[in-house]
Amino acid sequence: MKKIANELLFPVFIWTLIGVFIPFIFVALDINELELPFNSESILWVVKSQRVLIFAAFGLPSIFACIGFLFVRLRHQKRNIEKANQEIILQKQRSENSARLASVGELAAGVGHEINNPLAIIKGFLMQIRKAIVNGDFSKDKALERIDKCIGSVHRISRIVRGLKSLSRDGSMDPFEKVQLETIISDVHSLVMSRLHLKTISFQIIGLEEEHIVECKQVLLGQVLTNLITNSIDALEEIDNKWVKLEIIDKSGFIHISVTDSGSGITEDVSAKIFEPFFTTKSVGEGTGLGMSISKTIIDHHGGEFFIDCDSPNTKFVIILPKFQNTTQKVA
Repeated sequence: MKKIANELLFPVFIWTLIGVFIPFIFVALDINELELPFNSESILWVVKSQRVLIFAAFGLPSIFACIGFLFVRLRHQKRNIEKANQEIILQKQRSENSARLASVGELAAGVGHEINNPLAIIKGFLMQIRKAIVNGDFSKDKALERIDKCIGSVHRISRIVRGLKSLSRDGSMDPFEKVQLETIISDVHSLVMSRLHLKTISFQIIGLEEEHIVECKQVLLGQVLTNLITNSIDALEEIDNKWVKLEIIDKSGFIHISVTDSGSGITEDVSAKIFEPFFTTKSVGEGTGLGMSISKTIIDHHGGEFFIDCDSPNTKFVIILPKFQNTTQKVA
C-alpha cells in the first residue's frame, strides 16, 4: 500500500499543477485577444469578469488530480494483470511437467525390465566369446554372429532410452520436422511394451507396411500416443479380453491415427469432459487429469483434430494430422 501511495504522490502533484495553470493560460489568451496590457490589473479584471478564479482554484486541479490518480491506478492494475498472466503460464508449465513426470514414473519399472533383458543378452554372449577364446576353440563366424546380436540389443536399449527422454522432455519449442511415423511408433512401443506384457494385453499395429512421412514435433506426438496407449492399459484392468490396436491410414493429404482398445466405449458424460484440464476417471492419486487436455492442445497446435469415435463399439480415439504443415485442405 505504501508503494502505491508513493507512486501516486508525484503524478497527482504534477497533474494538479497542470490543472492550476491551464486556466491562467486561457486568461493570458483573453488578455491578448482584448489587446489589454499584460499586468496584474488586467489579469484580475479578466479573472473576475469570466469568473474563473474558483474554477481555477478548485475545479481543474481536482479534475486533473483524479486523472493522475486513475492513470497511476490503471498502470498498477496492468502490472498486476501481467504478473498474474505470467504466474498462470508458469503454473501451466509446472502442471504439464508434472504430468510428463507422472507418465515417466508409471513406465519406469517396466523400462528397467526392458533394459535389463538386452543387457543380460549382451553379457551372456560376451561371456561365451570370452570362454571360447580362453579354451582355444574360438570361431570367428560364431563370434561375429554373437557380436551382431549384442549390437541389436544395444540398439534396443537405445530406442528405449530415446523414448524415455522424449516422454520426459518439453518439446513445445522444437521445430516442425519431417519424420517417419514408424520411428515415433517404434519409440512409443519400446516404452509401453513391458506394461502390455505385464498386463497380458495383445498389441497390434496396422498400416505401417508403407512409409508414412509427417511434418510434426516428434517428441510431442510421441507423448500423445504414449498417453493414449497407457490410458488404454489402465482402462483394461478389469477386462478379460484385453487388446489395443494402433492403426495408421494415409488419406487425402492427412494421416489418420487411431488407438482402439477392447473397452466398451466412453459414456456421454465423460466424453463431454474428457478433454478438460484436471478431469480424470482414475482414483485419487492415480492420475493428474492433464494427459488428455495436453494431448488435445498438442494436436491443435499441429493443425489437426483429436476426438472420440462414438460410432465405434469399442473405445477409440482418433487423431487426424496434416502430412505437411502448409496443407491448405480442410480435414474431412
